[in-house]
Amino acid sequence: MARIIFLLLCWQFLVTTNAVSQNDTIATLFRNSFTAFELMRNDIGNYRDSKVFNGSDFHPASVANIGMGLISLCIADEMEWIDDAEEQVLITLKSITGNTPSFNPDRNATGFFRHWIDMDTGSQAWSSEYSTIDSGILTSGVLFCKKYFCENDSIKFYADQLWNSIDWSKAIQNPATGGIYLEMQANGEGVPNSVTLPFNEYMIVAWLAMNQESDNPSVATELWNNHYANPSSLLTKDYNGIPVLTDNPDNFLSSFVVQFPFYLCHYFTTNSSYLQFFENARQADSLWWANEQIGDFFHWGLGAGSSNLSGGYHPDAINNNATHIYSPHIISGFLPSNPNDTISLLELYKEGESIYTLPAPESNEILWRKSLDSLNFNANEVSGVDFSTMIFGLASLPEFLGVDFFIENNDFFNEPCGTPTGLDEQNFADGFKVNVFPNPTSGRFFLEIEGNFENKINIVLFNSIGQIVFEKEIQNNNVSATSTELNNFQKGIYFIEVISGRNKTIKKLSVQ
Repeated sequence: MARIIFLLLCWQFLVTTNAVSQNDTIATLFRNSFTAFELMRNDIGNYRDSKVFNGSDFHPASVANIGMGLISLCIADEMEWIDDAEEQVLITLKSITGNTPSFNPDRNATGFFRHWIDMDTGSQAWSSEYSTIDSGILTSGVLFCKKYFCENDSIKFYADQLWNSIDWSKAIQNPATGGIYLEMQANGEGVPNSVTLPFNEYMIVAWLAMNQESDNPSVATELWNNHYANPSSLLTKDYNGIPVLTDNPDNFLSSFVVQFPFYLCHYFTTNSSYLQFFENARQADSLWWANEQIGDFFHWGLGAGSSNLSGGYHPDAINNNATHIYSPHIISGFLPSNPNDTISLLELYKEGESIYTLPAPESNEILWRKSLDSLNFNANEVSGVDFSTMIFGLASLPEFLGVDFFIENNDFFNEPCGTPTGLDEQNFADGFKVNVFPNPTSGRFFLEIEGNFENKINIVLFNSIGQIVFEKEIQNNNVSATSTELNNFQKGIYFIEVISGRNKTIKKLSVQ
């Protein structure tokens, strides 16, 4: 009897020890996923497109990855991995809104960003386009930070500045068909014939555009109501009896396409029909691998990233994965639907084939893409936008932050702290009043400043895409009004920031 008890105790010890070991592995992979984003960041808060495993970094900043990096800072703060997340967020927000000296992100006339920009100057990189989806993911990351750091007035200020600097309705090509422009022209209009139709990750753009029109419904609201408000109106394609969302009846989509809206679009995250399509995508992805009869049960995940195909990058999908590259970050991205899929991640880690080591001094291990057909294929870099679903999915596990972390913080348009404010409505101090006249103006305007202000008053004028175009300092504490000439300025909307000590207010100015 004593021997039986001893054996039972040994078995219980082994089971407990194994569970702790598995939990430690998942926790380590989670923390290391944030390290990957830390290594992509520079001193002025920009995130490069990818991190090279061996050799020198050469990728420019990815506007979308800046958005993903911002969300990673929220996760790191909640997990208490770092203690300066708010400061890092502010550094990034100042850069992308054009408030960092010598850094001016290239944007078009209606505020849309280039896909890739120089890490240090913000100028166009890699001949990239003005991109609606990359601008959308960036903005989602910014609004996520505003929601999460709800009590930080500076974060709210720069987040609102960015929000008001983009005219999202310009991204709408045709509300009847659901057409959204992929690319924008420098003049602020869409690029003809560069259009995508529902369903895909551009749901994020549609969501932002519709909410910007909330007080004045127009084309974006019409598009949303026609196509996204009721998921049953969207195009689907069956895989072995499983209906999945698509934008082309002849093709399946890569799994990241359904994962991005889950994490960044509150309507998707909280709608039971969309959640069913999320689970359908997970089932179809894993079933395709089983039907291919290659690899083990833990080899799955149809994602995008480094590839051994021509061009070195590929978005894999059902029936479109020639060398059977599996993506651990896609497995993680589906964890909100099935947390038990951590078993697949643990088996991949145990197998060791998809482990990559981040550069020194961290030298931390992450899981990234490998091929079941080309065993010698090793990725040269990890791309941040694609890898984001690794950290998001792990964050959603109940033992860490849970799905509610995303439900609460991707609710960008509801209070508390979730309603972007018109810049002309912002006033951060009682008893500090600024009047602008004439408004509109053809050149000269006056500021009438009343109330409590200190000896020095700073006046900063920035254009509709957040670039500072004029600054002035007033030393006289008896000033009641000051005038400024704008005769050489282009016609359009400008914003005047008036700062006196801790007091700050914003006014809108129209130059005609």
